[in-house]
Amino acid sequence: MRIFQFDREHVGAGRIVAWRPCEQTHRSYAATTLDPRPPTFNQRAHLHRAKQVGTTRPHDEQPAPWIGFSCRLGNATEDSVASMLARYVDRHESLRSGFVTRDGGRLVRRTLPAGIVTFEPQVLAEYADADSAHDVAAAHLAAETHPLAWPSAAFVTVDGAEGTTLLAAFDHGTFDGYSAYLSVAELADLHRQAPPQVGSYVDFAVTEQELCTTGDVESGLERWSAALDEHRRLPALPSASGVRRGARHRHTVESHLIASPTETNHFIGHLRAAQTPVGVGFIALLVHALMLEEGSSRLTALMSTHNRATPALASAVGWFAGVAPMTVNAPKHADLAEVTQATAEAWDASQPAADVPLPLAAELLDAELEPSLVLSYINGRRCPGWEGWADSEAQVLLGPVAPGAQVHAWISCLPHGTYLEIRYPQTPRCTSWVHRLALSMRDELLDASTAFLPDAQGA
Repeated sequence: MRIFQFDREHVGAGRIVAWRPCEQTHRSYAATTLDPRPPTFNQRAHLHRAKQVGTTRPHDEQPAPWIGFSCRLGNATEDSVASMLARYVDRHESLRSGFVTRDGGRLVRRTLPAGIVTFEPQVLAEYADADSAHDVAAAHLAAETHPLAWPSAAFVTVDGAEGTTLLAAFDHGTFDGYSAYLSVAELADLHRQAPPQVGSYVDFAVTEQELCTTGDVESGLERWSAALDEHRRLPALPSASGVRRGARHRHTVESHLIASPTETNHFIGHLRAAQTPVGVGFIALLVHALMLEEGSSRLTALMSTHNRATPALASAVGWFAGVAPMTVNAPKHADLAEVTQATAEAWDASQPAADVPLPLAAELLDAELEPSLVLSYINGRRCPGWEGWADSEAQVLLGPVAPGAQVHAWISCLPHGTYLEIRYPQTPRCTSWVHRLALSMRDELLDASTAFLPDAQGA
């Protein structure tokens, strides 16, 4: 289940149908008593930016950065799709929850109880060729995923010659990358049966607020503060990228094969023989490539955090993912083993910062915490339902983002191989830099795997 920027290749010709909550559902939502539970810190900052953008920029200049997925639905009918989507939204309280403005701009939560949402189809095109189908679907997904709308999610089916494909898109305020992996398997199950209930991202917001209000955040703030440069900002992108701080470049998404399944297993065997956590080992591959390109002995990046800390939240949909600053120090021209050890130490040292959400850290430190380089590791071979990804042709899809100077890199360890999946500013120099990083990672992985112990194989 690889990551792609949503494009024409992801929509085939066919009948295009949007699935929206019916009017009665919207009336029920509008009449629902306000929910005292707060937004998360990430949500609050995200919604504040959305309010500012809505009054200063035209929509097409500052698109909503949605996250979503596509998958095939077997034997789909209008009744089965409507029922599947209603049960999906019922199961995840975050999808039934939104925000309204009160008292001069204050955002308050409104949450619809389970069992009320019903979906109805709206035909967007009785038949559209592939190009037209993409344009129709893209316009709908962008319009329906605005952060300040409810449900800030969009569902479209394309009924084509090879069956029915579901396209789903969500505003980042209620969804993260791992939610996409979880949702594909869940929707397949919901199309057949009803899985058990899960924990709530809305309740997670309460827990986060309590921990950050009453807990000790000083050690976490110290780690955030240590990551800042002399101007009290997070470091810009590495100079080898050719992208300057504050530049406004269009972004693209690419997926580079780093290792085949067999090569991945050999590298994991090598890591286990060295008693290195698998995720740290894969991130160290990227950190090493970045440091070699830069000719540097120090790298600071934001590391993605999972934050689904309890079994009840393990399958919950929401924007759980956070970031923590990680600074790796290693000798110039260090080998992979040295960088791996330095990465492990840096990640351990950064853990207190993971408990302080970025928007809260920015507020308490009175600092500009605009991300430049964000790293993430996803072990798809541990995601529920991964066995069905190939049959359903499942993909993670990313909507357009505003022009900028950020790089988000995911190392995706999937059943069919390991990939560097990366969204970056689309300039010739940055493109060349990304391609060199991918080649360097692959070379280092293959070299490291030659020392692997045969009885340590397997992910």
